[in-house]
Amino acid sequence: MPRLNQKIIFIHNFFKKHKNETDNIIHLFNPSSGNEQPWKFILVSDKKLMKNISDNAKSTLLNRIDKDPNDYAKKYEKMLNNEKYNIFYNAPAVVFIIGDSSLKNTRINCTLAASYFMLSAASR
Repeated sequence: MPRLNQKIIFIHNFFKKHKNETDNIIHLFNPSSGNEQPWKFILVSDKKLMKNISDNAKSTLLNRIDKDPNDYAKKYEKMLNNEKYNIFYNAPAVVFIIGDSSLKNTRINCTLAASYFMLSAASR
């Protein structure tokens, strides 16, 4: 299996290559608390890697349900057992937003970045 970092395109490079298409998105990611900008964006567009991530996520959730039948994910069990189900809904790409967990507001800032990203996508 190819190394993960060989299959991942960092969003920074994506933005450089598609600057004309993404100018509005780049500006949306500027504000953050304390201007820390603690996030990194990883764009994955490799279908095999996306399927692998989806299958692993489904397996992890199903294992959690097996250990605790009262887990909130129980309501998704039927869907997770469906081999054809893909957690990314067969999207052409997925963006992972990751951040520095040692900073106080990283979770909030990354959540805001995801919100800006979704609002921008929905407005197009």
